[in-house]
Amino acid sequence: MNKKLIALSVAAAFAAPMAAQADSASVSGFADITLGITDDANPANEMLFGANGEVDFIKTVGAVTTRVDVDLFLDPAGSAGANIEQALFAWGLTDTVTFIGGVFNNPIGQEAEDAPDKNFTSSSMVYRALDNQTVLDGNNIAGVAVAANLGVATVTVAALNDIQHAPEENSVAFVVNSSPIAGLDLELGYVTQATGVENVLDINASYAIQGATIGFDYLVPDELLDSVFDVWAGYDFGNNFGAKVRYSACSDAASGATCNAVFTEESSTTLYGSYQAAENLLVAVEWRSGDNGTDKSDTLGAEFIATF
Repeated sequence: MNKKLIALSVAAAFAAPMAAQADSASVSGFADITLGITDDANPANEMLFGANGEVDFIKTVGAVTTRVDVDLFLDPAGSAGANIEQALFAWGLTDTVTFIGGVFNNPIGQEAEDAPDKNFTSSSMVYRALDNQTVLDGNNIAGVAVAANLGVATVTVAALNDIQHAPEENSVAFVVNSSPIAGLDLELGYVTQATGVENVLDINASYAIQGATIGFDYLVPDELLDSVFDVWAGYDFGNNFGAKVRYSACSDAASGATCNAVFTEESSTTLYGSYQAAENLLVAVEWRSGDNGTDKSDTLGAEFIATF
């Protein structure tokens, strides 16, 4: 399940999985194993394995659901550790209004944080831009939010710690999600911050029909960069095979600030193929080429995502 459903459907994200778990916490998670082969000039970086995982604990008692997600990681250099990704409660005040508090996934932007929910192995440029602004590990934020299902749309308003933890400052986020027709998902998000790229506006959409999906994600910050966007498309061939393509780009700011300073590239192209080998095992291959305006860097990777 995509955990960014905080803004899309709080009841589905937190209450539905617990219907048969009234007396004990539900435990789920995943292991994400990657192999990357790059054209890096350093031979030590040309072929590297990595692994990370997650264990999620969820329990609902009455109208309140508690969730704690723990990230586990081992990077290719050998460092290992654990972090709290989410630690929150979701309190259903009415059938259509939910109050949320704690540390939770950023509801702004199209791409999810966890490997089973991502469209590609590598993160999109818009996701990286948002993650670059959040001080907490991953693209996560801390505070309180109210989500209201208004029928035609779900509206989320959040009062947060400043997402870059600027002293004596706070951030405010506003997100509107709507699915006006079957297969079409629309989102408008806005978050304030005192430093970095300052306030950020994000607009994204996706449309799925007969095995095909197209989408875009467009981010406009107030400072440092002009804009960042991703466009992508995918197709489900049946028999558990799928493929996707993505193009991402960043526009330099008129002030002279450059995308290379943030991303070390100006654009990238990604090709991705996947096979659902078992109900709980996805196998994927991805080729990604980044362009900084002068040179290109290519990465070929394999990924295995096992869920429980």
